[in-house]
Amino acid sequence: MLVDVGETNTDIVLAARLIRTASPGAKLLAFGLDEVDDRVFACAAAGFSGYVPRESGADELHRALVDAMEGRMHCAPHIAAAMFNRLAGLLRESDAPGSLPPLTSRESEILALVEQGRSNKEIARQLAISSATVKNHMHDILQKLRVSRRGQAVARLREFRGR
Repeated sequence: MLVDVGETNTDIVLAARLIRTASPGAKLLAFGLDEVDDRVFACAAAGFSGYVPRESGADELHRALVDAMEGRMHCAPHIAAAMFNRLAGLLRESDAPGSLPPLTSRESEILALVEQGRSNKEIARQLAISSATVKNHMHDILQKLRVSRRGQAVARLREFRGR
C-alpha cells in the first residue's frame, strides 16, 4: 500500500497503525518522503516496508513497490550508514551489563506496584493520582524499557535485579 507522507504533518505512526488495523497483512511503502534520517527512521519504526524519496520517478517507484513486496529495500548510502550507526548503538546498549534505563522515582514506584500485580486503577487509588496519569507513566516506562507489555517490563526489572 502506497502512503503519501510528503508534505503532511500527520503522525506517521498513527497513520500506519490505522492502516494496519484495517488491513493487517498490508505492506506499507512511504511515498513523497524527504530523505532525512529522522523521517526515514520514523517510517521504519511505524512498520513501513520501505520508502520512495520525494524526487523519485516512476521507475524508482515501481522498483520500490516490487522490492517491498519481496522483502527488500533500497535506500541512499547516507540512510544505510545512519541505520547501521543507530543499530550499533542499540546493540551496544543491550549488551551493557546492568543496563536498566533510568526511571523517575514515580515510574519506579509504579513499576514496583505493577510487579505486585496491581491494575492501573488500583495504582491510581493508592498513589492518589488519576488512572490517565498512571497510563501515561506506564507508556513512558514501556518506551524506556523498550518493551510493549507490562509483563515484559516486570521481567526486565526482575532480570536487572538478578544480576
